[in-house]
Amino acid sequence: MARPPKLKPEELIAWIKTRIGSKPIEHEGHTWMAMDQPADAAELGISERTLRTMINVPPIVKARTTYMDGTPVVLLRVGTPEPDNARMIARKMANIFRKRTGLDTGQHAFGCLVGLVEIWPKGRQVDIFRTVMDDWPGFMAGVQCADMDAELAGKVLDPALKERFYGKPVIALIRKYPAVAVELHNMA
Repeated sequence: MARPPKLKPEELIAWIKTRIGSKPIEHEGHTWMAMDQPADAAELGISERTLRTMINVPPIVKARTTYMDGTPVVLLRVGTPEPDNARMIARKMANIFRKRTGLDTGQHAFGCLVGLVEIWPKGRQVDIFRTVMDDWPGFMAGVQCADMDAELAGKVLDPALKERFYGKPVIALIRKYPAVAVELHNMA
């Protein structure tokens, strides 16, 4: 039995450009196509695994996002990849959080991660977050010291927050005390 001819990379690139022209999606300043792996692989006459392998080769650029209903989608375009933006770095941090805690980040926590990426020193965000995940008790000790300093300076703290000690990492708390995380990382 004869094998079907292999899909050439230039054919895949032309197909992506055609799909972008017919069903464009705007995302992060670029025009993309939304991918439906089973249907797209069947249309191209290749396996889903081959398609996943081929879309990882430049000049094809891949991004992940979610539709408004929360459904995840893979987007494709042809071009040069952008340097990591805040959402990409936050996604790396969310993966670390998920692996360490077994919990998923919700929309609010993910927004807090994006905020941390924007205020922490550029290029060190993932390392700082990893340090906090590795030494949560040290981070909490820093939070208590920051709270004591604030009280000595005459600031009124939220009593419910002051009495609470979080035994597991809480992203919103890291966002509330970003300087404590940076200091913990510097000490480590």
